[in-house]
Amino acid sequence: MQQKNRISSAILRLGALLLTGVLLGGCAADRAIHRMRAQNFPQPRDKGVSASVKARALYLKAAPNGGLTAESIKAANTLLTVQGPVRRQILTIVPLSPAGDKIAPRLAKALEAAGARSPRSGSYAVKDGAKSAAGQNLERQQHGWDLELISEALVVDVTDCSVADPDNWTINPYYAVGTMGCANEANIAMMTSDPRDLLRPRALAPAEGKIASSAIERYYAGEVNELIDIDFNGDD
Repeated sequence: MQQKNRISSAILRLGALLLTGVLLGGCAADRAIHRMRAQNFPQPRDKGVSASVKARALYLKAAPNGGLTAESIKAANTLLTVQGPVRRQILTIVPLSPAGDKIAPRLAKALEAAGARSPRSGSYAVKDGAKSAAGQNLERQQHGWDLELISEALVVDVTDCSVADPDNWTINPYYAVGTMGCANEANIAMMTSDPRDLLRPRALAPAEGKIASSAIERYYAGEVNELIDIDFNGDD
């Protein structure tokens, strides 16, 4: 009986060793496969998510009624949307014509009503004068426009997570789809309320310790506040 127990124990130890070897071998093989993939397949999306300051400008035209044309309004809304929340943008309005001088204050008020923080008024001054080559080039560029809207903001750059090579994904799926985890990074980036959170951790505000500990103090002192209990049974 004792001999049989020793044989059973030896078989169990041998089985455990074999199982451990298989598991370790499987992990090693898995790592080897990942290394082979990294070496043999290009990584088309190795840039990842980033945040950087973006400055974008847009020329606008005045409408005969004293406002902006429909095309200009649509283009301005698109620009402000691409730049993120309007309250985080630094906006500058540059009049380029007499009509632009009249519209600029109205545009500033409309932007403030939408949440912008005190849009600034700007102007262009060429160092060598308006008659210089640089001044004439600037005049040609601005000819026919009434206003320029400039937006500066910290913007999140989200990687394109579409299939890298849709014509080849059924044959070489890993190569065609691209780097794994792209969709997760893109979702996190689009849910970020402040792009600076992707650059550095946000410091927590100081906690009010007295308020946090007041409930424990009342518990120890036997002065627990009663919960609200509305009872209509005694009403006539």
